[in-house]
Amino acid sequence: MERDASGQIVDSALAARAEPFQKVASVLVSNYPDLVRPSKLPNDTRKWLPLPPAVLHLLLLLREGERHAYFLQREVARRTNGTVALGNGSLYGALRRMLASDLIEESAHRPEAHLDHQQRRYYRITRKGNTVLEADLKRIRFVLTSVSGQAQGDGSVPRIDQTKGERD
Repeated sequence: MERDASGQIVDSALAARAEPFQKVASVLVSNYPDLVRPSKLPNDTRKWLPLPPAVLHLLLLLREGERHAYFLQREVARRTNGTVALGNGSLYGALRRMLASDLIEESAHRPEAHLDHQQRRYYRITRKGNTVLEADLKRIRFVLTSVSGQAQGDGSVPRIDQTKGERD
């Protein structure tokens, strides 16, 4: 152990391991202040960040269009190869919380009667839901590109195409 100029004990091995994280934190703070201090987002929006995995997956699906709960449940399980499997309690609890926070809303639009069951409720993402989802996707993109060393020299982060997994 060594002492720095102020006399504090410094663990040089720990400092060496922390250096890459300090660089990422520095880029994060200087270039993406809203990720560190999302002050431009209203309090009721910031409280959702980071999004719980179930909510993230549900909002991603609802961004594609209006869906009913059973479809959402099956599609989340399919797209995650069963890694995220929402039981009825988790699914309807998440939908109830998202409705109460205005991230989603019930849709009055119904498919043709022969294609649908009358009791199904359809949901769609709201403007606020899109704002929260985009803020979390921005955070996730930054983390992924920073950790994989793909942050650009100018501090910008390449966009990741969600459907193809390709960078711009």
